[in-house]
Amino acid sequence: KQSAARQSWSEKQAPATLPRFSIEPSRAWTEADGRAAEAARHAALYIFAWHPRIDETADHRDSSQWQFHVVATAALPASKSIGLNKLRCLADVEQFDTLKIGVNRVLMLHR
Repeated sequence: KQSAARQSWSEKQAPATLPRFSIEPSRAWTEADGRAAEAARHAALYIFAWHPRIDETADHRDSSQWQFHVVATAALPASKSIGLNKLRCLADVEQFDTLKIGVNRVLMLHR
């Protein structure tokens, strides 16, 4: 899941607002049956990416400008969405160069 404070399609940038990420369970696609009957979260973990810059230095292509939160699916609340402040309570910020370590840490903790 990803979100950015500065949107490339908008010439006039509003003040940065904190994002909400959808975590609503969805129906998986299966080759045999098409869509599964029951909605669920189909991953062991979620990686939430946030690009906080709003000034002219914002470059979504620059991986060093992104912040990541790695959260085990089991740790997510039973809501349809989650805000950045709640994510900050659930997981530390990872930078792109430490993202693999963060993913491995969450996987080891939630086996």
